[in-house]
Amino acid sequence: MRMKNALIAIVICLAGAGFAFAQSMPPSPPVASAQTNPNSPALKVTSRVVQVNVIVQDKNGKPVTGLTKDDFTILDQGQPQAIASFSEQTNKVTTTMVSASAKNTFSNRMEEHSGAAPTVSVILIDKLNGGHAGFAVAQVGKYLKQLQPQDTAALYYLSDKLYMLHDFTNDSAALLRSLNLAQLVQQDTRDSTTPMDFAPRTPNVGKEAGGGDWLARAASRAMEVAITNRVYRTKDGLEALAKLLAGIPGRKNLIWISDSFPFLIYTDAGIVTFERQIIATAETLSNANVSVYVIDARGLTVGLADPQAVNTMVSLADLTGGRVYRNTNDLSAAIHRAVDDARVTYVLTYYPNHDHWDGRYREIGVKVNHPGVEVRARRGYFATPDAAVSPKSKEEIMVDAAKNPIESAALGMDVQADPVDAAGARQIKTQVKIDPTQMQIAKSGDRWTDSVDMKWVQVAADGRVLASTSQTLNLNVLQADYENVLRNGVSFSGTVNLLKDTTEVRLVARDAGNGSIGTVNISVTNLFAPVNRAVPTKK
Repeated sequence: MRMKNALIAIVICLAGAGFAFAQSMPPSPPVASAQTNPNSPALKVTSRVVQVNVIVQDKNGKPVTGLTKDDFTILDQGQPQAIASFSEQTNKVTTTMVSASAKNTFSNRMEEHSGAAPTVSVILIDKLNGGHAGFAVAQVGKYLKQLQPQDTAALYYLSDKLYMLHDFTNDSAALLRSLNLAQLVQQDTRDSTTPMDFAPRTPNVGKEAGGGDWLARAASRAMEVAITNRVYRTKDGLEALAKLLAGIPGRKNLIWISDSFPFLIYTDAGIVTFERQIIATAETLSNANVSVYVIDARGLTVGLADPQAVNTMVSLADLTGGRVYRNTNDLSAAIHRAVDDARVTYVLTYYPNHDHWDGRYREIGVKVNHPGVEVRARRGYFATPDAAVSPKSKEEIMVDAAKNPIESAALGMDVQADPVDAAGARQIKTQVKIDPTQMQIAKSGDRWTDSVDMKWVQVAADGRVLASTSQTLNLNVLQADYENVLRNGVSFSGTVNLLKDTTEVRLVARDAGNGSIGTVNISVTNLFAPVNRAVPTKK
């Protein structure tokens, strides 16, 4: 039977686990709408499951390892919570998923690409909020010259807008070369990014007779607008970074080298505070598992530092579980300490036992049953009510992910793909494993339930989408099978019939429980590359 669009046949590998796939779809136009199962859980964006990354260190700043779930207590607005899941994460390779070093295995999980789970850090050089970017560039260069192989870093620059200087890599030479671009950006930035005085201003300072008060008010108002714009531009930049980093699993370090931005300003009408904006930004970063490490780019300072700047630094770091490094000229050493801070983390999740989903901020407290340790974690979350995502919006999200050649790792997957030449047609047989720790599998009665929407997309060499098929994996298992899923991952297999011009197949998966998306790009060209064979010489 000829088909314009390739279909995928699915075989469930975990016997007795209660998985079910939607039936294979009939041929459909490229990027066709997904078929949905009416019995599947509704896709939701939810804060009802809260994940907390915790760092525990001894009095010497060394990580405390080997703790168990029983050593931790989580408080939500002061009320103890039952810990639903618990894990200790280090820079060791996970053993529950297939290794991407295996032949013909493709993975979107960063630790599989490097052979070990790296420390993932973004270094943000901030010109918008200070005049010490040149010094910061030199210190970042000093750090990069000593970059460790297991450390993966990306470089960003904030001035009139957010610039990516270099994406994630452990190639220190490539990162060092990108710092030259930072210097060019610094020279080319507009005058609007010139550092401003954050000191409190008294209304009508500089008042003169004969109408000088009007000039003073105008100058004061211009300063208010400029500072407010800077705060919102900084907020937008940090939140854009959070969205970019959300797709990378585990805890990420945002090392923000800045003079900082103001916590409040004084106006003729009174004090204007940016506390709400700071908390909202911290929440966005926390939800992406990003901890902010602020490094004061001013180095050693004489006298008392601006209390507004200090408050802002401490607030963002404290709310996200990071640190502040101040009053040092060795910014390179501070970057080292920030990177090393997250070598060992504990990841805990809980289902809040309150019923107050009113959008208000709720404080999280974490206690560890060990004397003399320092515990750091995110400070809270907004109790946002569930918002259902329409099937149309869900499909648009999946299509956008399928069009993006950059893999998303919010839902970790490994795909074993083996090429098959069958009667003039090309196929790939696939074995897929999904990381269950990145799914939101909820308990309903005596069963654990979730669903994953999937889209297999065939792409041509010029980036055109040639065909796609959509399917739904439903999970509905008892406790014994749930424990098996946690140990071995969600596993299934299938066959993809390839079109003539297909050079890449992209698997897009979205967990219905938490909306996390994962994509894996499978290079068909590499799979079917001819094997070089020695040609026998004629005698």
